[in-house]
Amino acid sequence: MWRAFFIMTTIAQLLNRKGATVHTVAPDTLLHEAISTMVHLGIGALVVKAHSSDDLLGILAERDILQRLANGAAYDTALVCDCMSDSLPSITGTHNTNDALQIMTDRRIRHLPVLDNDGRLLGLVSIGDLVKAKLEEQHQAIEQLGNYIGGIPT
Repeated sequence: MWRAFFIMTTIAQLLNRKGATVHTVAPDTLLHEAISTMVHLGIGALVVKAHSSDDLLGILAERDILQRLANGAAYDTALVCDCMSDSLPSITGTHNTNDALQIMTDRRIRHLPVLDNDGRLLGLVSIGDLVKAKLEEQHQAIEQLGNYIGGIPT
């Protein structure tokens, strides 16, 4: 009997394909400098880390910036720490794309840090990264089903 073997992409596999580069910012950076960095790099979020350690303090995402500016934060003088989200869910490389999508959906976020077992930052996945991985998984499943159907003797 034929059994489908559908591969579920792990977060570690996703990071290996996309790269593990994570752009960070210090909490005392001026907000407009962080925005310029995000625009220049074409990214939607920066991980906030202290200067002197690898401790994650939060994340600065486009949504955080818009909300803070709409609530009166001064563009010229606001700091990253005034605007960042410090409630930072994370995931490990052993989790899969479904796990990450579930966390993002439940928390209504678009970026998720990936940590190792010691809490060190390994990478960052975005909703776009996960959607791309899910599309690849679906393509593989369709291909497997097509091969199976095409291989049935008549």
